[in-house]
Order: sequence, then structure tokens, then C-alpha cells
Amino acid sequence: MNPECMNCCNKEEKERYRDIVDTQHLVIEDLTECINGIAEIIHMQMPLEYQDEWLLRIIETGIWRPEYND
Repeated sequence: MNPECMNCCNKEEKERYRDIVDTQHLVIEDLTECINGIAEIIHMQMPLEYQDEWLLRIIETGIWRPEYND
């Protein structure tokens, strides 16, 4: 927690701040796992099917949405 916030915030604000930080930490962990997944696929020169599966998971989770030109 930000040391400046320790003395200026009430208990509810401190708890809300902790919840936000915890949520951001989980998001960062999830994104790091996604990056590690594609890095491993590339590093190991795995078949394109693995990239396709990875990309499908990224699309399904909403991390990336392809832009289609109609």
C-alpha cells in the first residue's frame, strides 16, 4: 500500500485500495501467463496448431479481438 495513503484514508478506502491492487495483481499474472505461453510456443518452434489454440484462448478471454475488413 502507498505509505501516503496509510494516514489519509479511512478503513473503507484502505480496503478498497487493497482490493484494487489485488485485482490488478491478478490481471498482471494472467497476462504474464499468456505472454509466457506464446513465448514458449515460439521458442520451442511448435506447430502452428499450438499457436492457433493459444490465439483462440486469447480471443475467448477477450484479451484480443481481431479486426476484420469486410
